[in-house]
Amino acid sequence: MFHKNFSQKKTATGTAVTTLNNIWKMIKFISIPCMILVLFASCKTADGESNMVLIPAGEFQMGNEGPVEMHGPQADEMPWHTVYVDAFYIDKYEVTNAEFKKFLDANPEWQKGSKFQDDETYLGFWNRNNYPEGQGNHPVNVNWYAAMAYAKWAGKRLPTEAEWEKAARGGLKNKDYPWGDSINTSMANYEVNSSTVPVGSYAPNKYGLYDMAGNVAEWCLDEYQADFYQDPPKRNPIAGADNITDIVKNYKDVKSPRVMRGGDWVFSADSIRVSKCWKLPPEDNSHAPSFRCVKPIKP
Repeated sequence: MFHKNFSQKKTATGTAVTTLNNIWKMIKFISIPCMILVLFASCKTADGESNMVLIPAGEFQMGNEGPVEMHGPQADEMPWHTVYVDAFYIDKYEVTNAEFKKFLDANPEWQKGSKFQDDETYLGFWNRNNYPEGQGNHPVNVNWYAAMAYAKWAGKRLPTEAEWEKAARGGLKNKDYPWGDSINTSMANYEVNSSTVPVGSYAPNKYGLYDMAGNVAEWCLDEYQADFYQDPPKRNPIAGADNITDIVKNYKDVKSPRVMRGGDWVFSADSIRVSKCWKLPPEDNSHAPSFRCVKPIKP
């Protein structure tokens, strides 16, 4: 009887050990790839992905379901439609004066008074090629061409309108702002302030991105087309070119208005909604436009 019970206990113990071993193997099988993915998404690298956030590939609802209102959604935000966007990195913050200064020092052809930038409104708040004292961490204000040149120098590019909106929404669906439907001046820099504020002064959205509403409006890669949403491509849409490479490669030849997103410190609450878009000539410096960069995930 003793031997029989001992044998049964031994068999039960062996079965339990085998089960635990199998469970441990499953945990390792699942957790190792997950750990790699987390490290891949959050690590700081030497090739320009520091201070960037990984936006996952997938579908999202872009635009606005309406209806058109005087102080609300406009026709160029409609209809609400499903878009697929490939994965990409995007800057946590808008490009700052101090960061743009490094670009100018390395690329004299983009300094004030150069053959590319003889417009007095270019870097209008700067003293020659030096930003205002104490404003190194404020977003820079430049035209679309200068933003494109900086992005290329940094090994990045400007976001498409679809990439920008997916990132701005932070995973939320059909909300007015990057954090939800309500807004007050503790959430963003708009309407009441007299100038920009340092980047990251307000809470980020759920993707960890700062100032996707207010502070400064941001350039996108796309040409502005009021009816583009009526029949857009379902995957990685871009307005004004057959592909992203054509715009990036030939950006100095671009003459048509570009898409602006996000709104700035003088805008009303309605004008900094996440689906709000408007046009601006690519050479425009006077409306204090700014930008952030993206970097696609290499296949």
